[in-house]
Amino acid sequence: LQFSKVQAGGRANGKRKALAGDLMGSGGVKRPRAAGCGILAAGSGGSSSAAGGVSEESQMDVWQSALEKAGGIKQRDDQKLLKRMLKRKERSKKKSQREWKARVKTVRNEMLERQTKRRENLEARMTKSKAKAARAKARSGDRAGFEGKKQKFLN
Repeated sequence: LQFSKVQAGGRANGKRKALAGDLMGSGGVKRPRAAGCGILAAGSGGSSSAAGGVSEESQMDVWQSALEKAGGIKQRDDQKLLKRMLKRKERSKKKSQREWKARVKTVRNEMLERQTKRRENLEARMTKSKAKAARAKARSGDRAGFEGKKQKFLN
């Protein structure tokens, strides 16, 4: 402990390193705990963790949040609001999941429709070209000198 500096559990000057499980997302919101977990027990007096029933780590968290609050840093530790925010995030995730599934389904259906339309167009074109070839073959008459052996002379 130094003058004008408080060190608590590896934290100095009221600054602390964000742990992976400590913050949710990029909002810097603490995870909600069980009710009363972060509150010091009355009459504990900050003695050992066995006597008060509160671990030293939770006491350090309480002190750290008190220091941050005194330093002007906004605290987001209201359990009710945090639970409400978590529910809202879960609802929005489910909604986006539903929308994405619907989008995937519509894209798949559109692709199938395009494939069937293309197949039908190709079949129609093939039948059209075959009919055209048959008409051309039927229309063409015999041309002298080109269609096989001549049977008899003109004279």
